[in-house]
Amino acid sequence: MKRKQFKILATNGKWTKEFYYFVQGPKGDVYFGSVGHRPHKTSIHASGISHSRIGEIFIKHGKGKKLGEWKGLKQITSFSIGNMVFTSPYFGKPYSGKRADGIVLIDLRNFSTPIGLMCFFLEPAHTDELNHLLKILREPQFFIFTEIEPWFVVAIFSEGIKP
Repeated sequence: MKRKQFKILATNGKWTKEFYYFVQGPKGDVYFGSVGHRPHKTSIHASGISHSRIGEIFIKHGKGKKLGEWKGLKQITSFSIGNMVFTSPYFGKPYSGKRADGIVLIDLRNFSTPIGLMCFFLEPAHTDELNHLLKILREPQFFIFTEIEPWFVVAIFSEGIKP
């Protein structure tokens, strides 16, 4: 298996910042986290062992299912980002233009409210699992990367739940 890297960027038309990444290594291990002033990284190994690092703080999450055993849709992270955060010098880093296997570009001009971002693992060929998210997320956009297993899904939506 070849290493695969995906980046999540934000733009307002004047600047573009890289603020989140997802990598699957050649042995199937997965790494994802933030980029910028105070980066954090979560590791989920093919064996099911996971842990996180925030600066010098190391957090063991323990052992879960092996990556190859995951079924359906599994949320791996979620957060919301207020509009003012994007303009902060501490948010992300200027996009370098370096190659990635996939890029999600969030155009902030398309959102009138803060945005929500959720990342998932998805059992291959089970996109029907996303249907329930369509019922609860406001104006969701899904990006599905099928080059890895389990598939990697990014959902971007206007913050909040549908009324």
